[in-house]
Amino acid sequence: MAPNFWWVNQGQRYELEKNFLSAPKQDKRGYKLKHYTAVKYVKIGDIIFHYVKGKIQVVSIATSEPYDYTDHNESVSLKKEKRRVDLKSTKIDPIPIKRIKPYLREINETIEDNTPLNKKGGGKQGYLFNFSLPAAQKIREIYNKPFPEEIENIFKSTPLESVTDDYKNMDHDKTIHLIQKKEVKNIIEINDEIIKLWEDKEDVIPKTYDKKYEDELSIKGKLLYPYIYPENIERDKTMLFVGVNPSFVPKDNMKVFTKYKGFIQEKLPNIKDEDLSPFILYDWEKRDSSTRKKVLVTEEIMRQHYTYFKVFNVIADENSLKPVHIDMFSIRITNQKEIETELFKKAKKNEELKAFVDKEYEIFLDVIKYINPKAIIIINAFLSKYFEVKKDDKYTHGEFWEIFQTQWEENLGYHTVKINNKRIPMFLTSMLSGQRALDVGSLRRLRWQIKNSLNQP
Repeated sequence: MAPNFWWVNQGQRYELEKNFLSAPKQDKRGYKLKHYTAVKYVKIGDIIFHYVKGKIQVVSIATSEPYDYTDHNESVSLKKEKRRVDLKSTKIDPIPIKRIKPYLREINETIEDNTPLNKKGGGKQGYLFNFSLPAAQKIREIYNKPFPEEIENIFKSTPLESVTDDYKNMDHDKTIHLIQKKEVKNIIEINDEIIKLWEDKEDVIPKTYDKKYEDELSIKGKLLYPYIYPENIERDKTMLFVGVNPSFVPKDNMKVFTKYKGFIQEKLPNIKDEDLSPFILYDWEKRDSSTRKKVLVTEEIMRQHYTYFKVFNVIADENSLKPVHIDMFSIRITNQKEIETELFKKAKKNEELKAFVDKEYEIFLDVIKYINPKAIIIINAFLSKYFEVKKDDKYTHGEFWEIFQTQWEENLGYHTVKINNKRIPMFLTSMLSGQRALDVGSLRRLRWQIKNSLNQP
């Protein structure tokens, strides 16, 4: 069987780990990350390139299958349970990353996903990354000296292939990552998944609660029908605007239903007057076979007429793109502090709730892949901080970094994210309309940045 090829970032830990690979089964938040779970798929005979302090300094061969062990030296309890692979390691004359940079594109094109090198030619943050035989051969060419005999023999006997079947087919323990799945699901399939998820997890999904709305129209303690994606959603030549979740303000929603009653009845001629209420339509317990269509129709009408969405049309139109707005989470809760408490804090302690949240991420990423946008604009300050945070005057990765693998492009002035094997611009901002919207100057700069990013080669 042909070997896999890997790239490991070891940094300061090399002296501790020079004769083995090791990675925690999950991070401190309980997430199974792709660059950790990759250790599970190393097999005897695989070749590993060790990147240490800006240089490839070691090549090794795996001499064992992965095995579990408890690391008693770790201070963080969640990181004690690990996987390890034993290695036969050989030091080589260091190969500085600057010698690899001229061949960066050539190397990355041979690696199907999870590449170890960023566009600037530096190593990505993370532990174990996929590599390939052609990439390894290019490193050997740059080195211009023999590797250890066992590795040289592998180069001679292994047919060219960019990724082994073992790596292509592994499920990564359902790691949440944009490139986890190769197929692109359609929106109907994705909405089916949302409904099934809610049916399976309805006992743990947070219910709507807001003290401001404890009146005769109160929906306190009710589970509301989930946000589902428009089944006629635009794709490809699109600009994607992303919010955190569908807001549900009872009185505001009631006004919208009343104002656009005629449009709704035109699309749904059989709908009863008493059903023209968000408190009835969105009541999860009262759903029937017609609820899904009613929700899709009413929300499409609101998107067409609600002023909140007009600025998206303007920005997309000035770039000759079609605007698409979606939310990351399907729960209809207005208060963002509740969202943070329920989906980010409680989920760390509740396995069932965490499984629900992880599936929400997976569904959201499937939608992005289907839409295949030219640019993504995160239009929520609360959500933006989970992509990147500022601490002690320095910018660091937020909790979403491991999920989305966003990358700050210093020379361009915006983030990028990998969608369907290409990197596209991503902008982190706040609301673009309403009382908490960006000021005029900030909005104008954002529009200039977006337009400039789309003109990049």
